[in-house]
Amino acid sequence: VAGALVALGLGAVGLAVSLAPATDSGALVPRLPAAPTPAAPTPAAPSPTPATAAGAAAQALASLTPTPPTMTPPTTTDDGGSTGASGGRGRPAAKATRVIAVAGAPAGTVWLAAGREVGRGDGPLSLPAGVDRVEASFDGARVSVVVEGGDIDWDALPRGVLSVRAHEGTVRVGAASWDVPAKVRLVAGRYVVRYVDDDGRSSEHRVEVRAGGTTVLNVAEAP
Repeated sequence: VAGALVALGLGAVGLAVSLAPATDSGALVPRLPAAPTPAAPTPAAPSPTPATAAGAAAQALASLTPTPPTMTPPTTTDDGGSTGASGGRGRPAAKATRVIAVAGAPAGTVWLAAGREVGRGDGPLSLPAGVDRVEASFDGARVSVVVEGGDIDWDALPRGVLSVRAHEGTVRVGAASWDVPAKVRLVAGRYVVRYVDDDGRSSEHRVEVRAGGTTVLNVAEAP
């Protein structure tokens, strides 16, 4: 009877028990089932952090991106050109310029280097590196000037003599004029000489005046 009451009491509270063998006193002792050992939890795989995901994406992109070839900077050759990694000629290197001062040039002078204008009047002139000669152009005259020594002083340039022979009238070179016959000293160069007789008739003559020499122009009176 006692055992039945125990079983009923335990069933009423929802507990399942088993009866152990009777003790020396003959009473039955309820035995509780052993508590089950909990299973160790399986660790979950860590979620990738934004930094880890970005690093993985960068590595994947790097594996797909070709490595650019190493470029060798060009070197300048003696003649102003340039060579690349293969030794071939490339784009010419930019040339430096130098500035030349001028004093005493005739009014309206245009300075030329290799046919290109580099300045006017008393300058200054901007010359590409390596240019050692310029030409002054004014009133039909052309004067070649060496600039290896630096600045240009018109009054110090080499000169020659122009001798114009005529019976009457005037002779004009640029803005200057003289009565004939005339002997004038001019900077060595090529000139256009305009002769005008006393009746106003004129003619033009091209002459070259050489440094240290005398150029003679015989002008026949205009008909």
